[in-house]
Amino acid sequence: MRELIMENRVKLQTADKEILPRVLLLMADPSPELVSKYLEEGDCYPARIGDSTVGVCVLTAISSEIVELKNIAVEKTRQGQGIGKSILCEVSALLKQKGVSTLEAGTGSSSFNQLAFYQKAGFRITDVVPEFFTDNYQEEISENGIRCRDMIRLALDLTQDSTLLEGKWKPCKQSRHPLIGVDAG
Repeated sequence: MRELIMENRVKLQTADKEILPRVLLLMADPSPELVSKYLEEGDCYPARIGDSTVGVCVLTAISSEIVELKNIAVEKTRQGQGIGKSILCEVSALLKQKGVSTLEAGTGSSSFNQLAFYQKAGFRITDVVPEFFTDNYQEEISENGIRCRDMIRLALDLTQDSTLLEGKWKPCKQSRHPLIGVDAG
């Protein structure tokens, strides 16, 4: 079992496919069908403090060198505490150690907080997928008073020094929930 430990209190580990934090996953992606699809293809890592799941991420391999972060979410009451940033830092370091060269992500064009989150970590915008959300989601998604239509694709080059991996992204070093250990098992 792969496990990441945050502050000796928070654990991030692969989840049993039967016991998944679907409520958190659906906070970041409102489509139960798409969430189920990428859960079948990837690995889900719930982040726990004690017995409580406070965050989650899902990774899928595109190739041996490229992994996509399909979903990352933190419980609303725990947001702003550095949990998501710590998850991203440690997952990126683990992937780099395993020889992965690129971590990709996609988010809505109206998702201002998510776009800032990724770019502060060193991700660069690589593409725009027009009408992704209107073509793939039955219900209209609206954020910040804007209809979400297009997907912004981003990538983090894990072979280069980046803000995230150099520890210059302040939360990696000084987060309230820094990840301190990895058991890549």
